[in-house]
Amino acid sequence: MFVFSYFHRNDDRGILLPNWSRLQEAASQITGPEQLGSMVLYGTPLTGLSFDILDGPTQTVSFTPTGYSESIQFPSLHLFSQNWNGAIYIIAVNSTDQNVSAQISNLPTSSPLAIVLFQDRVVPVIDGQFVDSFSAWGVNLYKVENEWPQ
Repeated sequence: MFVFSYFHRNDDRGILLPNWSRLQEAASQITGPEQLGSMVLYGTPLTGLSFDILDGPTQTVSFTPTGYSESIQFPSLHLFSQNWNGAIYIIAVNSTDQNVSAQISNLPTSSPLAIVLFQDRVVPVIDGQFVDSFSAWGVNLYKVENEWPQ
């Protein structure tokens, strides 16, 4: 989540207008019919999901944050998963400037597919896992229609 100053959207001859447009798009997705905002706030966190990078960088570039003396890196992919209204939601974020392909695992084996929200596509879930691609800095939101096994 991030904050964008509406006041500054037109600074420097509108250079931030594409950012403003993406923020508006994200806000409409969060408040839209999928109730993603409620899912994030009130869903039940899921543990056990994992991923393996199949192609692309496995880590972000190293950097040294202000106040630190040593550089750090993070995994290239980050997963946030919740159980909400009988479905599993996964938000997967590519934190690199390169395309990444990954396998996401440990889903219920009875789930035949994952709907990629806002992209008009689905990916097959086979033996509790699926493979998908992520554009540079890309975000994929998945909905898997099934209760998480207890």
